[in-house]
Amino acid sequence: MIAPADVLDTLNPGEVTTSGHVARTVNCPVRTANDVLRDLANDDLVELDVDLEATLLELTDGE
Repeated sequence: MIAPADVLDTLNPGEVTTSGHVARTVNCPVRTANDVLRDLANDDLVELDVDLEATLLELTDGE
């Protein structure tokens, strides 16, 4: 679903909506795919992904 323009304007600068839109501001920096990957690599999400994989293996008895 595409958020209306007025909703995009109320987000924090640079915040991305679930539909992939970036909030509009004058000084909003452009975020590249490399920026996002760098943030993910420095975040706990990478560790969470490993924990999820281990949990799935346990639930399926390693199948």
